[in-house]
Amino acid sequence: MGLDAVVYVNKSNLALNQEDDPFQMDEETGEVYLKNPKLSNKYPADMFTAVHKRLGNASMIAAIADEVSPVTNGDSILSNKVLYSGSHSGDRIGLEDLGRLESEINLVRERTIDTRSADLESFLDILSELVEAAKKQGNPIVFV
Repeated sequence: MGLDAVVYVNKSNLALNQEDDPFQMDEETGEVYLKNPKLSNKYPADMFTAVHKRLGNASMIAAIADEVSPVTNGDSILSNKVLYSGSHSGDRIGLEDLGRLESEINLVRERTIDTRSADLESFLDILSELVEAAKKQGNPIVFV
């Protein structure tokens, strides 16, 4: 068990023939998928994913939460939407929260500069990559 996150490619960024549109889109996640699964050989699933990252296994997420909690407040997106469980899925961080998440990542980097573990460093780098992809695609970060 562990925690993974994904940012889906925005449908408008896919180089597709829109005349005979064989796709549907989940309005909450931005995930694009085929209306007819028989077309999957023509459109590989990975073309719909901008970034898919493993954030860590459940125990690593718990250890990172312990490192992060002293430097964030009770209203923290990192604590309340990312690190609250080592194996959540189906929830997301919307576009409206990306700026706040990015600020929290920078705050954690500043306040843990002398004590940060390698796992926390890697986690923050991965989360920053997800934030950038979400901004570029105009889609949320989704936990899967």
